[in-house]
Amino acid sequence: MLYIYSLKCRFFKILIYLFSISVFAQQDPQFSQYMFTHAYMNPAYVGINNQTEILGLYRSQWTGLKATNDGVSGVPYSQMLSASTKIRAINSGVGLYVVNDILGPQSNLYIRGSYAYHIDISENTKLGFGISAGIYRAGIDANKLKPNQDSDPTIDFIKSYPNNTTFDLGGGIWLQNKNFYAGFSLNHINQPSLYKFSKSSINYESDLYRHYYFTAGYNARLNENWMLAPSIITKGDLKKFSNLQFDFSALAIYNNYKFWGGLSYRHLDALVAILGIGLLKNNALRVGYSFDLTIIGNAAKAGTSHEIMASYFIPVKELIPKPVIRTPRFRY
Repeated sequence: MLYIYSLKCRFFKILIYLFSISVFAQQDPQFSQYMFTHAYMNPAYVGINNQTEILGLYRSQWTGLKATNDGVSGVPYSQMLSASTKIRAINSGVGLYVVNDILGPQSNLYIRGSYAYHIDISENTKLGFGISAGIYRAGIDANKLKPNQDSDPTIDFIKSYPNNTTFDLGGGIWLQNKNFYAGFSLNHINQPSLYKFSKSSINYESDLYRHYYFTAGYNARLNENWMLAPSIITKGDLKKFSNLQFDFSALAIYNNYKFWGGLSYRHLDALVAILGIGLLKNNALRVGYSFDLTIIGNAAKAGTSHEIMASYFIPVKELIPKPVIRTPRFRY
């Protein structure tokens, strides 16, 4: 998110775009199906389930938001692709994710690799520590900005530096067993600066603030086929702790994700309906959809958002073959 401090001008439309992720000034994109995006939020998660996981997600936020007279739309949309796998030989996991986040004239691209080390606390409980590193590329299309005056120095600056790429760092911790999970992570630990420029007593500055995520969930087995899975995510930035947002969800899951559905509430924002289906053997391919209905802040936001998710899981085989057990009778 670009923060522009100017003594001479202000951009009404820029402010709408820049605060479009949430009313809490959250800079990172949000996903309603957060319970399936652990590898993106927390590097300590990658590989902890002893399987290869591939996930793609597309979100169109505030669909139907009206464009300006010249056809410029402020609808935010995000795409995310992640892949992770277990390395049994060193009890670790590795992953990679790419996020493309568009907010009107602004575009953000994240590319990061993740590494996690896992510790077996007990037979069913694991603890993971992870780190992620990569690049963050931010850009602004100055042609989509509408200044209040001609020859504005802010626009001239943006045209001279339409994008910037910086190193980005994250880390996290993850605890889980067969019924419960909890994780805490920090994003943009190094708090990289994208723009910092002064000209004619005007200051231009854009920093990535440190963001935190805490998520937890519980799998309550109701009977042989049904499971209830409540979960929560809390997120915000460390610049101001009051910039806090949380989602609470509850999913009913049938036959190990053959079907699932449920509701979610995003604090001071929206109600969310979530549906999904599992396909192929062992429901290895999962497809989900969420529908957001804005219930607070309708004057500034369109009423609905849509999100589509697809994931695929492959069990990781043992790298070291099991030893052959011989008996005297069949030993030659």
